[in-house]
Parts: sequence; structure tokens; C-alpha cells
Amino acid sequence: MIVQVQYLEIRSSYSLLTFPLTVLNREWVIAELAIIMAGGVVVHVSFNITNARDVYDTISTAECRSVFIDPGKGDEYLDIILQLNECIVKDSNISSLMFLRKSKHLTSYDDVAGVLQSKDENEVEFPKLYPEDVIVIFTTSGSTGNPKLIPKTHFHTTNNDNLYSGKTYNDRSFAWSSGSPIRTVYLGEPRVFCDSSIAIAGRNTMKIWEIIKEEQCTSALLLPYFLSDLAANEENYKEPLKLDVFITGGQPVYNLHTKVFGVFTKTLVVAYGSTEGFRVSMLPPITAPGETQASDVGKPIPGTEMKIIDGDGNVLRKHENGELCIRSMYDFEKYYKNTELMTTSFCLESGFVLGILRTSMNTII
Repeated sequence: MIVQVQYLEIRSSYSLLTFPLTVLNREWVIAELAIIMAGGVVVHVSFNITNARDVYDTISTAECRSVFIDPGKGDEYLDIILQLNECIVKDSNISSLMFLRKSKHLTSYDDVAGVLQSKDENEVEFPKLYPEDVIVIFTTSGSTGNPKLIPKTHFHTTNNDNLYSGKTYNDRSFAWSSGSPIRTVYLGEPRVFCDSSIAIAGRNTMKIWEIIKEEQCTSALLLPYFLSDLAANEENYKEPLKLDVFITGGQPVYNLHTKVFGVFTKTLVVAYGSTEGFRVSMLPPITAPGETQASDVGKPIPGTEMKIIDGDGNVLRKHENGELCIRSMYDFEKYYKNTELMTTSFCLESGFVLGILRTSMNTII
């Protein structure tokens, strides 16, 4: 790892990790930790496989010095890499482009494995870092427009506890706040994941379940689609093993998904959040099939405050529609280099982040 840090020479600068959204591999983890150990800031970007311009726009905004990119297991992303390279060569701020894994076609570029095999190890002076320093910049999905840049500090990273301790299987993309390997390292809890070639392939649910059993995981963070696939196999599953807990969210959860309770897991927990605020709300643990209400995302987690206001900023009563405002110790402080969005997305008087229209209830609907 020290070889990688010395090679990068990215202290106090921004380095971009760009990849197809679903990538999960060891090279990603090595590159991300090397950037952080060098005192740099990781910028996550999932690229559009038909257009490199969105990636370059993020590179320019974040003023990245280095770019790490996944060429794909079979070099399937070479076209977009060549498009991106045309933009990068004109940018004097970018000093290096490196592949996460070796390319069979673009052999002139360094790759993570090749750099780690270098025998040229030197003394490295690690930088001083403080809680308020940015460690990573996440990008939102872009579903409401151009992806937003969400800076997270060392304080944010170290003050997000796991829902449950022990060895956890986590299928979240490394680019998402709930899947970032940074949190895994800080918390010191073992994490199991599959290479993306396995995780995203169809009909692999039971194969992944066998891996979860073999690794003796006690909990698993799974998307609802995976729970649906498990539920479809409930009648054929006769083994006594059940995990202590499944954690799910990110998509609506219905009664169908609760069928995994009592067969594959002892408890099912549903939690929701955002890139800006991380975990926001949670339902009570589900301990019986069918215990869920469509669109119910639970109550605010400890450390999170919410209120619903009208257009004039007045707090509304229950059952009145308005703007949902959220404030939390987990919240980010500002959008990166986007003053206009800060003005429209924050209630400056109270510091609450403005959300979308909701109905004020005992739970959030």
C-alpha cells in the first residue's frame, strides 16, 4: 500500500474513481484507501456508458489531479475511456490516469496491480488530517438532473455506526454512502461482498446465499429485489440457518419481501436515507411476515430532526401537506461548488435540508 501512496503523489488533492455503477472489486478498495492514506480526497463517479462528458464535467468541477477508471472485466468500457481521454489530455490539472485492473488493449496505462508489484518502496510522510477535512465526495444518482457533489468529512465517516455488529454481507455499490469501503475500515467490522460479475448477474441469488453461509455472516444488507428472489425460493429452503438480521431499503418494501422472515433471517429491518444525510428513518424491526405498509418509511432515527413547513416557513400540523425539512448530525454541510443549489435546498434560518412534499404523520409516508 505504501508503494501505491508514494507512486500517486496526490497529497491534499482530489482523485477521481470512475466506474460502471455496479462495480465491486478489490482493486477499487485498494485504490480508494491509497488515495486516503496519501491525504487526498476520493471523488466517486459512476459513468454513463454512452457519453464521457458527464464524467469529465465532474472531474473539472472537483479539480481532480488523478483519475482511476475501471476498463471492465473484458475491456467493455474502452470506447468511453477513449472519449474521456480526449478531454483529459487537454486538461493540464490532471497528472495521471490509471486503470483499476489491467487492460488487454490499452497497455500503455498503469494499473493498480502492476503498481503494487513495484519493488521501489520509499519512506512516506503521512499528512495530518482533521475531523473537518473532506475525505470523500459522493455523487447523487442524477435522477433529478445533473449529479450533485456531496462532500463528507472524516467526522461524518467516523460518526456513522453500523446498524448491527459482526460480519456483514453488503451488496451496495462502493460508490454509495452505505456501501463505501471507507466506513468498513473505520468501523473495523468485517464485510463480505461478491465481485460485480457475480452480484449483478441474474439467477445468482442462491449462489450468493451460499457464500453468505460459508462466510458465516450474521447480518446482510440487501436490496429488496434480492429479498424477492430469496422469497421465491422459500419453499425449497430447508436448512435451519438464519441470519440475525437483514437490513434493506432504497426501494419500496412490500409484504412479499417480508416472506424471508423466519426462513432466511430472524429479523428484518427497513431503513431509508439519502446521499446528503445518510440514514434518515427506520421502521420498527419486522418480526412476522406481512408486517409492512406500502410507502411507510418509519420514524426519524436518533440524532435526526424533522419538520414540515408551508411556503412561508410556518410549521404545519399533522395531516397537512408541505415541505419536509431534515436536520441531522449525519448531514453534509454543503453541495460542492454549487451556491445556487445551496440557496434553494437549505432553510438558512434553521439549517434544515429541504425535502419533497410529504404528509405530516406519526410516521413518514
